[in-house]
Amino acid sequence: TTSCANPCDTAAPDSFVCDPCRDGRYFFRCMGDGTRYEFQCRTGLVFDNVYHACTWPAPDGSNVCTSGSSQSATSQAGETTTASGETTTAPGETTTAPKETTTAPWETTNAPLKTTTAPGETTTADGGGLSTTTAPFPTGTCDPTTCSLPNCRCVGSDIPGDLNVTQVPQMVLLTFDDYIVRSNFIKYDQLFPADQQAALKNPNGCRTSATFFVSGDFTDMELVKTLYERGNEMASHSISHGQPRWWDRAAWDKEIQGMRERLAQAIGSNVREIRGMRSPYLELGGEPQFSMLQDNGFLYDSSMYGGSLSEDGTAPLWPFTLKYPPASPPEVCDQTRCPTRSYPQIWEVPLVRQYTLTLASCSMTDACYLGSSPSKEDVVAYLRHNFNRHYTRNRSPFMISLHSYWFDNVQNSFQGLKEFLAELSGMPDVWQVSVSQMLDWVRNPLPMNRLDKLKSWQC
Repeated sequence: TTSCANPCDTAAPDSFVCDPCRDGRYFFRCMGDGTRYEFQCRTGLVFDNVYHACTWPAPDGSNVCTSGSSQSATSQAGETTTASGETTTAPGETTTAPKETTTAPWETTNAPLKTTTAPGETTTADGGGLSTTTAPFPTGTCDPTTCSLPNCRCVGSDIPGDLNVTQVPQMVLLTFDDYIVRSNFIKYDQLFPADQQAALKNPNGCRTSATFFVSGDFTDMELVKTLYERGNEMASHSISHGQPRWWDRAAWDKEIQGMRERLAQAIGSNVREIRGMRSPYLELGGEPQFSMLQDNGFLYDSSMYGGSLSEDGTAPLWPFTLKYPPASPPEVCDQTRCPTRSYPQIWEVPLVRQYTLTLASCSMTDACYLGSSPSKEDVVAYLRHNFNRHYTRNRSPFMISLHSYWFDNVQNSFQGLKEFLAELSGMPDVWQVSVSQMLDWVRNPLPMNRLDKLKSWQC
């Protein structure tokens, strides 16, 4: 029987715990002095005590709050409603989970894999009976004097190249997850129109860019090609959009490298043109995932998320390499199965927690609860609030991480996003670029008066 005792009685100070007496959607922030604040996940999500985040429900329908099972973290979302023991809730939105999953998450194949062994490494057989690279553990901690650009960077909020903040272009990364089909292309076509004159521009007059983390057998590859030809980046988000907790090394290859190959074929390019990935549900795969990335020559992963659970004034992280994996979760990797071995070729582009104006946090932009009927101005204010955390501090890349269903389920979200992006397009020190374009700058940081030397930013 589920206990309905106050969960804050046994919780650590300033921690988040679910309400065991309801359906799993509601949770508390326990302050440690007897005060608690109530939050709620968006409709369709449930709170997970392990990840301290809102997640998709388990496939078997079990309640991850009351069952104690661990789900992958998609977001920590909610809105403050009241303090102390008196609680009320705001009405929810009508969000539904994506429907692109076509393959059960435990399905894998034993297709042959290309493996490489670097000097000093050994190979071992994983659970799928395949020979895969075993990366070494890092030696010592990351030292910026020996881990230096262009190919190595320690975890931190310091500006690459030791540039003065006024010389740093504020990069904005607009990313979309999941399939691309006719229904959501209607919105993408408005954001990235065919008409060059109608498209938003960066300060040099070139079109703005976004990154699409594409998944699913449902994806229309002709539309992928269209968006790519309009200057956007394509990255792998798996074929089935299954749950990576069930994936061995063979499954990671099938899902991520397999989708990479499909995307490369669609855009008519070499597979190395697909440089990055994001894991479904932001669920990490530990060594099988990161050995797959290194063996297949990926440049980056964008699946980790971290940052303070509350707005504390700290400067957000810049991207970093995995030669020295992050050693201080939850500030950097607030998930299970974070990498522990060394993957020097891989960059991590973390999702930095974002905050509503009521200071509830979420790991993706579209996961924060903005109220039952936010206005366009509410959406713009929310986006501007999070942008300014980067722009007024260390100008680390600001990511707007979305799924297209946000436009259907959150009132005025599309109109608010369009207005905000247009506002950014008018700022002389703000650049809307793809993840790969951003990493090109991080690896070779140039002051704003020399950005014409950065080839990938030109048109």
